[in-house]
Amino acid sequence: MDYHAGEKRQAAEDQLRALVQSLMPEEPEPWRDWEGVAIEGDPIIDVIAEAGRRNADLIILESRRRPLGAALLGSTAEAICRDALCPVLVLHRDEREWQGEQEGGLAPRRILAAQDFSPAGDAALAFATVLAAEYLTELHLLHVVPENYPETPPGFEFIERQLEEMVPGEARLWCTVKPAVRSGRPAEEILTLAEEREIDLICLGRHREEGEWREVFGTNSDFVLRQAKCPVLVAPPLGRQRTARQ
Repeated sequence: MDYHAGEKRQAAEDQLRALVQSLMPEEPEPWRDWEGVAIEGDPIIDVIAEAGRRNADLIILESRRRPLGAALLGSTAEAICRDALCPVLVLHRDEREWQGEQEGGLAPRRILAAQDFSPAGDAALAFATVLAAEYLTELHLLHVVPENYPETPPGFEFIERQLEEMVPGEARLWCTVKPAVRSGRPAEEILTLAEEREIDLICLGRHREEGEWREVFGTNSDFVLRQAKCPVLVAPPLGRQRTARQ
């Protein structure tokens, strides 16, 4: 038995408590209740399990951004995004900052949702819409068609109308919807549009891609997580979330 395990855990919880308190206002609002917990074990398995036990609606974590290493070995952030039953917001230390009215405030100005007309895409759009309406931002919707898709303006305009109509009318009162259709590889086009429009948050749906190719090269969401210059929110399909919570 490790008699020092309890002391180490307590020290970790004290350190976490001090960090959170340093980031909170002097007079925290009543809803800002929190609890610090230190767990010894596998970060991937235990973070997902703890989120499930607490019926969490969102997991927030920081990635150390190791594009080359992650491509070969994967990363903790990617693994949690693949298996968590709730959305996961991944942050990077060197990303573009959200400029708030006061220190510590969140004020995203442009949110991007990647929509491929699948349950995963619907999940990304749902969370992006809620956040865009909450913060009164621009809501950029992107659909990527195959590279050999006929590049006829009427075709793209029809898809753009479909994208815009997927945003509820009430939400459109609180945010500005900007649909876009690109041709190419999804991950590359998502990153390109995010860079061009200085996106503050990318919302992606998680696909359960199976097989050895996924294990070797990762998914579109993995690629975006490794390269994006802003936070990325990865959401499981809406059906899976509802099923998990029943």
